[in-house]
Amino acid sequence: MRPRIGVVIVAALATSLASMSRAETLTVCGQRVNYQPTATVPSGTSNLVGVWVGEIVAFNAAYSVDYSRCWALVIEDVDVSGAIKAQIALADNTKNLHNGTRYGTQGYVNPWLGQIDPGSSTLHFISGDGKTSYELQRKGASAMEGKVIYPNGTGRLSLAKQ
Repeated sequence: MRPRIGVVIVAALATSLASMSRAETLTVCGQRVNYQPTATVPSGTSNLVGVWVGEIVAFNAAYSVDYSRCWALVIEDVDVSGAIKAQIALADNTKNLHNGTRYGTQGYVNPWLGQIDPGSSTLHFISGDGKTSYELQRKGASAMEGKVIYPNGTGRLSLAKQ
């Protein structure tokens, strides 16, 4: 009996260590993200899990300015219902597209929940307060494009899988 218990303990420890090794701290858009991808995801959505980095180009109505900013979507899990667990990272600087100057903005990393409908290539994310929404269309296995609507304006997103 004892050898079996030892085998079970060793197997459990190996499984635990394997899942811990997948967690890592990344820097995307200048922000530190604690990335913990799920080991298994449903067939057809596995290429969504990962780090997607790109740019948001938007208009801020409050300041009447077009701008660009580094934006990252870090997808950690997609379940069988299409629910997505992710984090969004925004850089701490923004470029004014009219004159090219960069100015400091509040960078952040926030958890976001989203949804991809079965058989669809469109991802939907809505902020917890319901004021900001992102809609991203998959463009093959390594690119996404979409739009953002937020209280002070609208914008376009383009992302590439890292």
